[in-house]
Formats: sequence, C-alpha cells, structure tokens
Amino acid sequence: MTPADLTSAIHGIYDFVLFTPNLLECIQDHGVRFQLFANTRSFGEIPHTTIKHYANILCQMDIDNMFLENRFLNTFNPLVKQLTGFRSGEEYGSTWVPKEWDLVDSVLEPDWCRSPYEGTHPRYLALALKGISGYSKYINNIDPDEFILSVKLEDWFLQSRAYSKHNLIDAPISFYNQTLAGLFDLVRRDHNSDVAFLMLRLIEFHFGNKHIEEWGFYRSIYESGSGKKYKMPSIFSMLITKVNKGFCVIKNLLS
Repeated sequence: MTPADLTSAIHGIYDFVLFTPNLLECIQDHGVRFQLFANTRSFGEIPHTTIKHYANILCQMDIDNMFLENRFLNTFNPLVKQLTGFRSGEEYGSTWVPKEWDLVDSVLEPDWCRSPYEGTHPRYLALALKGISGYSKYINNIDPDEFILSVKLEDWFLQSRAYSKHNLIDAPISFYNQTLAGLFDLVRRDHNSDVAFLMLRLIEFHFGNKHIEEWGFYRSIYESGSGKKYKMPSIFSMLITKVNKGFCVIKNLLS
C-alpha cells in the first residue's frame, strides 16, 4: 500500500484498513480518530531508536484506547549475549510506553500467554491504557509517596538482600502483580529514582541476579535521578542475611 492508497482507503467506506507501520506518519495528516490501538509481541523486540520513533508518532495520533502485550522481566545468558550480540539493543520490553497514556490495568503473565504445551516461552506484560488524557492519574489512583512507603513494608523488600534463587518456586513473579503495576507506572510516568531502586531490588530478590533485560534501564533511571552509582548487595551482606535466616529456622524448630 502506498500513501496515496492509504488516503483513498481512509476516505472510503471500509470496516478495516490494513497498512504497514511505515505509513503511520501519513495517518497524522488525515485527522483520523482510532478507537483502539493494539500491539502485541513486536515493540518489545525492536531497537530502542525504532521504538522511540513509533512512540513519538503514536503520541501525536488521536487514540482512545490501547492494548499492548510485550516482553517484560525476561532473563538472558550474559555470556551468549556478549559473544553473539543476541537481542543487543532490544531490551526495552514494555518500558517504552509513553507517560502521556493512562494505565488502566496490567497483568503479568496473563492466562492466554501460558500453555502447558510450551516448555519455555518469554514472559509477557499485558497493558490496557487510555489514550492521551493530559497526564491525569496513576494506576489505581495511587499516591506515589504512600505507595513507596507501603512497598518498603512488604516482606520481599525487608528480605531483599537474601538473594534466594528458590524464590521463583515459592512465589511466581506474577504473585507481585499489584506491586509491579505500581512500580512500573511510577517509573514510566515520573522516572522516579526511588521507585526505580525498588524495582531493581524486587528483580534481584526474585531472580537472584541482574541478568534481566530491563535491569539496565531501571539502573539508568535510578542513577540519573539520584546522582548515585547503584550498588548491588555485597556477598558479605547476603551471607549475613542467610545466616540470620538460618538462625530463625533453628529457633522455630526448637520452639
């Protein structure tokens, strides 16, 4: 389809018009209003510069609702990535979503993305958003300061230096869906360094390492906002935590 074909289609009577992404810019010239924009499993797998290009175009379009389903919090093998360059520059996942859109709901690893017939598959984040609405509210109308305080009282944060790799079995990452939704939205809207710190800690607590595609993104948000170098928990502090946990287990057994 050419720009001329798209112009003809827009002014014609059609239920659906299928066109390639390179014609998105042409849409802006026609003042078309979209009831729904949907993207699944592609924006999270293209280079950063390309994502920014499309995001800028979408922010200038008249869109009522959006549905997005893209990668989020997936692990990678650092050696393979270094040797082959696999997915290098494609680690944005779902973090590219512009702040101008209101997040209505989010689900990590939704049911329709999981199958007992697939042994391994990427982790996806489904997002339902309202179109550009003047930067009106956070998801679930949360208050940023109150939310940060509440997260710091959650059990995983109080034990965030434990680095226990078995946590994935004990509690799937989707167990923290509401916490992740708030953290995701606050970083997306404000680039809040305090919230980015909490997201890094949650990633490290759950996965036991930093080999997560978005880890570098959240680290950069923290360091640029706080002016501090991000430091992972030391081996010594992790050892102390494990010893303390061991004492707690023994105490419970004896009581």
